This record gives sequence, structure tokens and C-alpha cells, in this order.
Amino acid sequence: LFSSREGEAGVSIDLHTVFPDLSLDERFFGSYNFEELDRALLAVKELGAEIILRLGETPNPVGKRPYLRLPTTPERIAEIFLRVIAHCNNGFCGGMKLGVKRVEIWQSPDDGFGFFPAREEYFELYKTVSAKIKMQFPKIKVGAYSSGGFASLNNVGLSEKEQSYVPY
Repeated sequence: LFSSREGEAGVSIDLHTVFPDLSLDERFFGSYNFEELDRALLAVKELGAEIILRLGETPNPVGKRPYLRLPTTPERIAEIFLRVIAHCNNGFCGGMKLGVKRVEIWQSPDDGFGFFPAREEYFELYKTVSAKIKMQFPKIKVGAYSSGGFASLNNVGLSEKEQSYVPY
């Protein structure tokens, strides 16, 4: 869980948590494990806060580093994320009808972490996933990652890592 603005609470969902085996078919209900997601969603619902769903992969989940370089495509990730949203909003696979209105496609391209090794690949991922979400769920607002670049813009004497944030 993370907080955003007053009255909002975010639920960060690692792809590997809800879809633990990429060798399985994303169209099959049994490929998904929504237990952890459901616990987080219910916690936010009990608070009475609006849910922001952050879909991605944590840069360094304990013991889960192999999930950062997924052997899959942006199109397949989009299909999985569409089913996660459907679980939250349309009751897919025993889910709920929570009316999630905001989704973030999360990765850290400015940090070199995430699904794909190249930053440009994140932009392709975002383009693909956001377009599919908007097509299937036109009322949902789709956001992107948070960046260190904004803080770096106005600073002098930046480290090499901090300088790499600036283009973002």
C-alpha cells in the first residue's frame, strides 16, 4: 500500500504476485493468484479511500529479482494487467466491483529497474499497455512511473546517476 493525496490510497501490485508462472496462459482463471491483491484492496476499501492501482514489478522484491527481466512482451503484460483491472472492477475470477478509476503502469526506467533492460522498452510497454487499458476501460485514468528527474532538474553538482534522471 502507498498513500497519494488525502482520501486516496494506492495498491502496488507486482506482476509476479498475481501471475506467478509466465509459462501459463493468461486467459485461464487458474493462472492467477489474487489473494495478496484482494487483502490489500479490502484494506483500502475499509479505509474508505479511493483506490489507485499501481501495476508493475518492484525494483528489488526480496528473493524475487528474476522477475525484473520478464521473458514476455508488452502485449502479454497488457493482457495480464487488463485481467487484474477486470478482477478489481468487473468481478473477474472471483474479484470485486470497486470502481477503480486510476491505474499506474509502474517501472523505474530512470533507475534501470523494471521489466525490460532498456529505458525505451518501458516507453513501448507504457504505450502498449495504456492504449489497451483505455480501449477496454475508457473511463480509467492511466498514469506512468515516478521519476527522480524532476528533483534533478534544479540541482547543481549532480552525481552521474542523478544526471541520468534529467531526461525523464
